[in-house]
Amino acid sequence: MNSLYDARQRLVGLPPVIARGTRLVVLGSFPGVASLRAGEYYAHPRNQFWPLVGSILGEPLPQLPYGERLARLRERGVGLWDVYAACRREGSLDSAIEAAELNDLASLKRRAPGLVAVAHNGGESARHRRHTEALGLPVWRLPSSSPAHASWSFERKRQAWQQAFEAAGLVGRAADVRGQDGENAPMNAREPQLLPGVTLSEDDGVRYLHLDTPWIQGGMRIRAPQVVEIDYIQRMLAALLWLPPEALAEGAADAVAVQLGLGAGALTRFTAQQLKMDTTVVELNPQVIAANQRHFHLPREALVVKGDAADWLAQAAARSVRLLFVDLYDHEAAAPVLDDAGFYAACHRVLQEGGVMAVNLFGRDASFHDSIGRIAGAFGSAHTWSLRPTRQGNSVAVAGRGVVLPPRDELLARAAQLEQRFGRLKLLARQWPRMIRPYALPS
Repeated sequence: MNSLYDARQRLVGLPPVIARGTRLVVLGSFPGVASLRAGEYYAHPRNQFWPLVGSILGEPLPQLPYGERLARLRERGVGLWDVYAACRREGSLDSAIEAAELNDLASLKRRAPGLVAVAHNGGESARHRRHTEALGLPVWRLPSSSPAHASWSFERKRQAWQQAFEAAGLVGRAADVRGQDGENAPMNAREPQLLPGVTLSEDDGVRYLHLDTPWIQGGMRIRAPQVVEIDYIQRMLAALLWLPPEALAEGAADAVAVQLGLGAGALTRFTAQQLKMDTTVVELNPQVIAANQRHFHLPREALVVKGDAADWLAQAAARSVRLLFVDLYDHEAAAPVLDDAGFYAACHRVLQEGGVMAVNLFGRDASFHDSIGRIAGAFGSAHTWSLRPTRQGNSVAVAGRGVVLPPRDELLARAAQLEQRFGRLKLLARQWPRMIRPYALPS
């Protein structure tokens, strides 16, 4: 294969590796320096593409010569290409790409009549998913195999990638919920028959989600899905005050958000679509996931893991998450489902230095004090706060790994900046600073 590598000239990418029997095409952004020089896809020795795909397909791809690797992919129905045909770029980072020319992505179905799905390898590739979604096929946004995307462990990436391969019929299907909307494989979940059913209600233009009770588990304004409608969600988003503005800027490095508990998807929509963070949400109940897909605008940008939050924390990479939201109370809204010292220690383990967690602790006063005491035990009293309860009784705790509450002037400036940026979504950030209470040890 021939390609042109000269940082002073326009760079030309690699030709597609697509056959008529290809069922799944994996689209990167543009070949890195090592790949252009070698004329081979994913030639950088630290890129995890070949180990990931080899592990999923059960093929020794990293050990094979490049030509044999491509032959195995063709045999198994996997195709390779990039979204960019040419560009100018210094180095290999996607952020350095300039004057890019798109490949003819509309030709994919003509090139591969048997195509059943498309997978974007990383965020830069996924920025152009409107072109692949126009094909009328399931489109996946996968975590990047690039060595620059180090915040996810290999196993976590493999689980996400495997769902795309399963959905395309390339390996055995392990999931019991279809993956075309961005779900990951189920983990060691509780028995489905123990989970409550989902019901919906609507009032005054807001759609609400319930779990077999009248208690509201989340809501969305039907004509304005991005508006932050529920009071306690507003308070959970107050955790943004503990993060410096540069950590919330679009394209910020290592900007990873995780939600444990999906609810009606308000936090997921906000982090994935407003903050543009790499977002994962873990939800045990497949009916909640299905309801979000159909009725609550579940973002395709987010990775949805059907599984138990404690299991997910156990396998997640340490110090990999910048913003963690925990919303795991039971269907009776009586107490959090996961609320012991070990759980909060696991939450602390996955946070980056300077990362922040917000927890919805809806419940009685005694329950709240016990819960926040366990949080303080994992994070330290000096790194634990609460916000004034909502009228409905939701009490939100905020804790961080090595973070402190900014001085008042800085806190007010951050709140004003957030409200200016997201005020159209009814984010009342200027009210947050006066709601904050430091954690006090019980007397």
